[in-house]
Amino acid sequence: MVSHRVQSQERPVVNTTCLELAKPSNQQLRLSCSNPSYYHCLLDESYTQEYEACREWKWIPKGKCAYFNTYGRGNIDERNCVPKPNLTCSHGTVQFLSSTNTKYTACYVKKEISTLLPVTTSPTGTRSDGENATSVSTSSNKKYERSG
Repeated sequence: MVSHRVQSQERPVVNTTCLELAKPSNQQLRLSCSNPSYYHCLLDESYTQEYEACREWKWIPKGKCAYFNTYGRGNIDERNCVPKPNLTCSHGTVQFLSSTNTKYTACYVKKEISTLLPVTTSPTGTRSDGENATSVSTSSNKKYERSG
């Protein structure tokens, strides 16, 4: 039996998307795998980061998406595809190669992550977002903080 050793490499996708890298005009920007059929560009398990990876392909059942599981060495797994307006899942095919996942645009919907920091006021009267806080006295002699 002949076995092929796959060079294991991956990198996060930065300043572009997997769907952009799938376009023929962007092939030169992709991660170079020793076997071109091992190239994958997939969303991670948390739906937040896209990864390029050189991994052996696997069969993905219809109605599912391939994704890059970053645990350990990282591998290709599958999860349900959630169709949305103007986004496609694999519904007509019995199964597909994980390396062709970019054909199914619903597989690349990212979760929104809030990057807002809570606004707090320090004892010096400066809020954590850099604004100055102003003390305001009311007729009941209680003090309230106000942004200013």
